[in-house]
Amino acid sequence: MRNQFAKNITYLRILIFFNLLLSFTVSANEDLIKKLDQNQDGLISIKESVADPNLLAIFGSIDRNFDGFITKLELEQFVKINNNLQVASN
Repeated sequence: MRNQFAKNITYLRILIFFNLLLSFTVSANEDLIKKLDQNQDGLISIKESVADPNLLAIFGSIDRNFDGFITKLELEQFVKINNNLQVASN
């Protein structure tokens, strides 16, 4: 029962974050990186993503090369792919 509740919360976080990401523009992606990028290297590390629990929940889905960092390009690709999926399902 507890595991199912935790899964439901995780799915809810993912859905909320997808909705936020789908509304992002390129400048919004840059704003997200600037907001979370504590060391100002232009990347969001897994450690930096802890500041946003929704991002942390789907970090592995965005970090396509699994190097522990989200780049601007990875974030843009994630939004584009998921936006296309939503449009295709309508």
